[in-house]
Amino acid sequence: EKEEIIKEIIRNPLNGLEITEDDNFFITAISLDNAYNVRPQAGLKQAEIVYETLVEGNITRLLAIYDSYTKVDKIGPVRSARNYFIDWAEEYQGLYMHVGGSPQSLNIIDTFDFINIDQIGSDEIYFWRDNNYMIPHNVFTSSANYLRAGELKEINFLNNLKSWNFKEGDEGENIYDIIIDFSNDYYKVEWKYNNSL
Repeated sequence: EKEEIIKEIIRNPLNGLEITEDDNFFITAISLDNAYNVRPQAGLKQAEIVYETLVEGNITRLLAIYDSYTKVDKIGPVRSARNYFIDWAEEYQGLYMHVGGSPQSLNIIDTFDFINIDQIGSDEIYFWRDNNYMIPHNVFTSSANYLRAGELKEINFLNNLKSWNFKEGDEGENIYDIIIDFSNDYYKVEWKYNNSL
């Protein structure tokens, strides 16, 4: 009698795609600028998940989520931490990269369950400044930098991270266009669903 071997399929918790068994898989969250004069941001289209939220001054900022399989030469401009960004970053239990932060977020950031990578301080080595941009919109990083940070900081790989629930096919109401008006025409967002991917 032949014994049947059942191989568990390991899925990327961000996109549901099958991945090889790899202990080095981890997730990085990066605070990004969304000023109208820095668009398009470097590396944003390679992010698996993007959060956009209103911050002070009726502008929005982004939190981009990458996995350690994604190769991106330049990501940014990287901006400061906010309380809501660190709440969302903690859900992924990986790295959180930023440039300083609000006093409220910096007072509590070390109590969160991620590895904090702040450009202001000893973690400056994981970032660079691009002189083609004006301060404070000129700080960038890359996947090579977050991979190195994960290695040197001895990140815990994919511990108890819960995956999104993925389903095959198209169920329920089809919504292909969503418009969010955050504050003014510079921060009016239109999302279009591309089902060809």
